[in-house]
Amino acid sequence: MDDLSIERESTYRVYSYLDKHTNSDYRIIFADGTQYIAKFEDAYDSDNENDGARDERDPNYYEYFNLAFRIIKVIKAGPHNWRDMINIDYRRFPSRVEDITNGVVVYPPSGAVAPN
Repeated sequence: MDDLSIERESTYRVYSYLDKHTNSDYRIIFADGTQYIAKFEDAYDSDNENDGARDERDPNYYEYFNLAFRIIKVIKAGPHNWRDMINIDYRRFPSRVEDITNGVVVYPPSGAVAPN
């Protein structure tokens, strides 16, 4: 599966739910066990300029869609050590996203296995 397909199946799928449920609290769980309770804050396009790609002419340059959450509570800290905000995109996507306000598993989709 290419990067754009992964992004469509993860980031965009979750965003389509978040956009309709902006007041919910979410449990965000990563494959390493890291867990947070968070509120959705924003969604935006980003790029990898900070990773060394200078501009869109650089062959290593790429854009991606980012979801930002404000952390309410750290359930289990992990290697990223996020304290205030979580920014997720297809490159570091959680294994599970739950709307704990409405009791809905947002990701992975029903019956699907989340990529690690």
